[in-house]
Amino acid sequence: MKRLVIAMPLLWIFAGWLSLTSSAQSAFQPEEYLILLGIYHQQSLAAYSTPDSSLSYQTELRATIADSVGLSSGVKLWYRSPDVGLSNSWDLWLQGDTLAIVSIRGTVNRPDSWLENFWAAMVPAQGQWQINDSTRFTYRLATDPRAAVHAGWLLGMASIAPDVVHHLHQIYAHGIRQVIITGHSQGGVISYLLAAYLHYSTDPVIADSLQYQVYASAAPRPGNLYFAYDFDHVFQEKAFHIVNPEDWVPQTPLSVQTLQDMTAVNPFHDVNSLFHQGNWLVRWYLRQQFHKLEKRTRKASSMMTTFFGSKIQKAVKRYLPQLQTLPYVSSTEYVAAGQPIVLKPDSHYFNKAVFNGHNYFVHHALSAYAYLVKTNFGGHLTTP
Repeated sequence: MKRLVIAMPLLWIFAGWLSLTSSAQSAFQPEEYLILLGIYHQQSLAAYSTPDSSLSYQTELRATIADSVGLSSGVKLWYRSPDVGLSNSWDLWLQGDTLAIVSIRGTVNRPDSWLENFWAAMVPAQGQWQINDSTRFTYRLATDPRAAVHAGWLLGMASIAPDVVHHLHQIYAHGIRQVIITGHSQGGVISYLLAAYLHYSTDPVIADSLQYQVYASAAPRPGNLYFAYDFDHVFQEKAFHIVNPEDWVPQTPLSVQTLQDMTAVNPFHDVNSLFHQGNWLVRWYLRQQFHKLEKRTRKASSMMTTFFGSKIQKAVKRYLPQLQTLPYVSSTEYVAAGQPIVLKPDSHYFNKAVFNGHNYFVHHALSAYAYLVKTNFGGHLTTP
């Protein structure tokens, strides 16, 4: 009996380590996510290594809840990229000799990094993009020609993808086959696009020989419904969208649905058949109101595409003057992707995460997510 008592804690510790190194996990692992939160925290510390009192976003993103985000001793940093594109960067961490973690850094408090978020017009999910005079990026993120994604985050993914592929070949040569693609906030949404890009790669090592999981933490919505359908079909239960329901970031970008966003076969395209019964005056009135609503949604969507597309692109080109234009898709219906993992707050959470009228990222902070994953999965966690 005494041997059993001693052995049980060892089994729990081993199970926690095993959760991150086991192959082809098909269920959300809270232990994995806590380790990833520690990696995001290290990236944040590195990004803000130079003190700057003006970086209020830095302060809010840090410890708004008194709950530390520690780094597991079982992972080590193997590579950290320089800043590229619009202040994009990524890390490669290793867990033993079986698992690689591609962690994409989120938004930093620089104008170009925020421009990437605001460049929220949609572009096709497959095509070619001339980034500069010497770089043409060919990409395929979905098979459905109707699929479209956020222009700014596609640029962020395109900026890091060649470097990621190069290093994935290196870890493949060392025998690693399991890869987690992850990030928090902007890093989380780019992880969707990067995972889709790697899946549809024409490189057999990248597309066929490596197995991917996606942990998109506090991620905004990456693209339209057809991209989300394609992504969810490909990754099934191996891509997770972790959200705090009090966090506003996963509710962005702003979205407007129009009839153009719907599949071709639907009754709303033929108003006469939709309102074909009843008094003629009532039918006439309903048709008129329907047309007004439809016209207003189209106008709102068009205005959003103009502002978040061509106007923001002018500002982007100040940083990347050789960047060529992609055709915009006439849609602003953004949809979430991945299996939702909802971290529901308990009553104590709101005593810790207090909005003071200025700290708009209080529910987006890494410490908030760490607190919530522990309270939601505390009975199932096998690591501290």
